[in-house]
Amino acid sequence: MRWLDAVLALGCWGLWAFLPKLATRHLPDAYSAVLYQYVGSFICVLGYGAARGSLTPRYDGKGVAYAALAGVAATAGMAFYYRAAAKSPISTVAVTTALYPIVSVALAVAFFGERLTPRQWLGAGLALVAVALLAPAS
Repeated sequence: MRWLDAVLALGCWGLWAFLPKLATRHLPDAYSAVLYQYVGSFICVLGYGAARGSLTPRYDGKGVAYAALAGVAATAGMAFYYRAAAKSPISTVAVTTALYPIVSVALAVAFFGERLTPRQWLGAGLALVAVALLAPAS
């Protein structure tokens, strides 16, 4: 099934968006929660390496730099997410941060020259509407 990986990612990210609320109830701050999340990430990396038969990563300087920047962005985003989860209803935080693909799409259009079809623009607009409708009134 060609959508299986995407559906599995959806399920994992759904859990990722929910579990910080529980973590921040028991850990003193967002730093601790993000730190322990990386323990889970490390376990996944080891499992992935074992499954592919090698723990030796491939190396390319530019690729490593971009991956490191992605890691910095992800870690900062996670820290802010955990802080928000500790202070606000998780339903509001999860829905608000669900807009992140719009940032990725805008960057892809600006930097890679990707063009969206009218249908894709409509989809992006409907995603914004969906998030607005799902977000609780404040």
